[in-house]
Amino acid sequence: MNNPAWVNQAEDRLVVFPGSAFLNSTPEQLAKMGVPALNNDDQLLLGLSGRMLKDGHSLAISLPRPESGFFVKLLTYLLRVRIDTLNGYIVGSYFQPDTLQNKNDLIWFGRPRNIFNSLTKVQGINPWIVTKNSKSQQENIASHSALISGTPLAAFPSIHSDIFENLVTQTRPFAVVVDATPAGGRNDIKELWEALTIYFPGIPILIVSALGDVQTDQTLSRIPIHRWIHRLRDQQLWLQRSIPASKHTDAPWQHILVEVPDKVLDRHLSELYKTIHNFRKLISKEPLNIQNDTYRNAAKIQQIFSTLCCPLETREVFLARHSRRGLFAVRNVERQLEIINNASIRYGEVDSIRKSIHESLHGLFDLLLKGTSGKAQALELFVKEAVSSKKTTLILVADKYEEEAVIDFLHKKDIVLVDDKLVSVKPAGHLKSVQSLQPIYDQCFIFTRMWYQDMWWIGGVAKQVYWFCYPFESNWVGKRLTSWQQSYQRASAYQGSKSDMLLLAWPKLSFLTDQATENEEASVTTRILKECPGSYVISKPFTIEHDDESITWLTEILNAEEQFQDEEPNILAVENDADYARITVEEQLADIPWPVMKPVTILSDAGDKSEIITKKVADLTPGDQIIMLLGEDVHQEILLGLFEVFHAQENFSEVLRWVNFWGTLVDSASEKFPTAAKLQKALQQQGTTVTTTTVSNWLNKKVIGPEEVQSVKNMALAVGNTTLSRYAVSIHTAIKRIWTEHQRIGRDLRQALLSRAAGATSVKLGTMTLCMDDLDEILNIFTVHSIVLPGQEPIYPKSLSDLVPRIREELGSRVHLTARATRSMENSPYRNLDKAWSCFELIFSDLWKCCNGEISQTDAKESFRQIGIELKSKTSAVTQGLSTDYEVKYEGKNVDIGAHLCLGTAYDPAKTMRIHYHWDSDKSLVVIHHAGRHLAIRSS
Repeated sequence: MNNPAWVNQAEDRLVVFPGSAFLNSTPEQLAKMGVPALNNDDQLLLGLSGRMLKDGHSLAISLPRPESGFFVKLLTYLLRVRIDTLNGYIVGSYFQPDTLQNKNDLIWFGRPRNIFNSLTKVQGINPWIVTKNSKSQQENIASHSALISGTPLAAFPSIHSDIFENLVTQTRPFAVVVDATPAGGRNDIKELWEALTIYFPGIPILIVSALGDVQTDQTLSRIPIHRWIHRLRDQQLWLQRSIPASKHTDAPWQHILVEVPDKVLDRHLSELYKTIHNFRKLISKEPLNIQNDTYRNAAKIQQIFSTLCCPLETREVFLARHSRRGLFAVRNVERQLEIINNASIRYGEVDSIRKSIHESLHGLFDLLLKGTSGKAQALELFVKEAVSSKKTTLILVADKYEEEAVIDFLHKKDIVLVDDKLVSVKPAGHLKSVQSLQPIYDQCFIFTRMWYQDMWWIGGVAKQVYWFCYPFESNWVGKRLTSWQQSYQRASAYQGSKSDMLLLAWPKLSFLTDQATENEEASVTTRILKECPGSYVISKPFTIEHDDESITWLTEILNAEEQFQDEEPNILAVENDADYARITVEEQLADIPWPVMKPVTILSDAGDKSEIITKKVADLTPGDQIIMLLGEDVHQEILLGLFEVFHAQENFSEVLRWVNFWGTLVDSASEKFPTAAKLQKALQQQGTTVTTTTVSNWLNKKVIGPEEVQSVKNMALAVGNTTLSRYAVSIHTAIKRIWTEHQRIGRDLRQALLSRAAGATSVKLGTMTLCMDDLDEILNIFTVHSIVLPGQEPIYPKSLSDLVPRIREELGSRVHLTARATRSMENSPYRNLDKAWSCFELIFSDLWKCCNGEISQTDAKESFRQIGIELKSKTSAVTQGLSTDYEVKYEGKNVDIGAHLCLGTAYDPAKTMRIHYHWDSDKSLVVIHHAGRHLAIRSS
């Protein structure tokens, strides 16, 4: 078949696209500029962007495998086109010297940290990051030369008026580029578009999205903008445009549906799906939280069973290694079963079905714990074929726990060392976030369930994509794949919007959006894998017949599951567990189950300085600030946050993988040797002499790994893993590197937290300066509201005003609260109520004694200092003159309330409190006139 008209038209226009000299630059020339080499698609899409912007038209481009390098090329190209326009080489209805003379900047919306470092290497691009309070870094140069441009980078989503106010006052844009890929930001595209048209009317906008991103496609369909969808077949046709049609190769992107005829698991799962489906209908009239919680837990477990591609026992081992039953914990399957069993449903029929689901799930758990699923057999079979044929292979699984379990499973089979550039295992979620770092594989094996809105990244990920499923779900998966292929894989229409766009035939009232061809068939090849029936310990085999109508209920329930994927999972409290306390924090409603023996990391606010300390959970008090890392494995989450989110070191994930191999050896040793002494003896036989304490530390994972490389090798030999023994040097190198990074990051992170507590707007981590929003991607700080130890009930007040009755009842003989003081306590958001009460107790004791002449003021100050409170005997007359807050009458007389107590030094009133008082010598009372927010001072 001949090429579509747009292919020939675009080829003819390559030489006349704006900035054609840049588009035809050699890789060597681009390297000198700090720009990555251009490929065939880049030349077309960059030139098209320049052509549209040249006449002031906005454009949305959807392309396969979007990466940050594309934006570096695009921004550099557009800035070069602007300079050519100023020099008179390019003339369009919008790109004219007079128009661009006073428009220097090219604004980019996305995640600035993903692109900033790359842009700094490009001469003349001048990137700077825009925040709510930032000032332009280009003022000194952009105002002096119209030829010099700046590239402001704004975080996405940034639908905040103050950021746009900064952009309006600090920039003069000639165009705006938006990274609407999942790696850049896609949740507020429509709102961003509307804001840009208000703040920068008439400025063309270029939106770049990922091919097949259904969520973005739906949003862009509601925006008045021309669209160029660069489908996979379009990409191939453009690449082969100079090759005779007779020599065109078939599309390299093939999807193969592999049906695994595991009749035992197929029957159990299909019946379970139907039961859950009926259960959802029956609870539709129940409260929403009962619907979601109970259904979500059941759906979560059946998804695990449906997608599992390794022995369940292996997965449980790795899950237990990482699981931390707390705020961000991932419960294991058995824990989920307990939750479903304890779920409270009112109606008998619903309760009966719930129990039936629980029993079915337990049956599946026991079945898989003693057997091997058909998908696990298929994984072993296909990986062996991949290794023998030397095909680069990517295996996609459900989560990182299953990733480690699959790697361990393949190592025990001694098939291949995973991640040696031939076979790689990754969770699908991880791949979606760092796709630009992934190569194009020969084949991709997908064992996890992929929802339609998250299938965008499969465009170009591998030449052949295999989807593994059981018979009951094959129709559903097949229809999803066919639909995706029809929309994004086959070519655009031969005569359509692409041709109109290149011929400048823009309609006056509508916008160009090309459609896929209808004369090309999109189909999915199906392969039935008869050699993988599964292996189980059962009394008799099962048989099941499927009909086409099964797709109806399956589609309904799977679509319902898909709606839950973007919701935050509920925090499930630990029921009837004597080893766990309950911590309630002010930032969320759900309790945090916390092991009573596990220490809690606290950001302590002590006087004029803060520090990081640890406490026993029993010693926590309301107002304590708990540092919670966003992940269940503390060290790994910090490292991933620093090295993946901020792209400081692209290969750090591989380092973590090598370190996890040491964990695999330790787990194997724990299974093989019942005591540390027996493992020590086995290591001595291999030539490693260490103490029993050292071996015990290895087994209990109190250290990252051994100091000697020979210890790694001998551990592998002791457990019989010859594959990992050959890679002992790589494992040991990774251990040493992780240990070094732990030390460095620990120092940086501690300083960052202290800087944040002091009110800093940015912090330093390594060589990078980050705003607080970036720091929040790594950790959160929660304020303790109450703590309930096993067997106790909460007794703590909820707000500062709750202390008023207690102060009057217990401390009223020496401390008097005025009406003004009571109002100030009611209006104060101060959180550390335990510290506030301790302060009032000291007012009753030591401060009263000081005012009464029984102890010195120095002794009183020391008593307050020991609990992190500063006692000041006066406030300067200058400060008091700044506000009427200090003008107070007591019993008809003016009194000086300059004496005060300082709790906290931050600007946040939730962390800071001031207590102003005077001494009534006639009644021997400490009279408190204010207890709450900071009164006016010179700096405020």
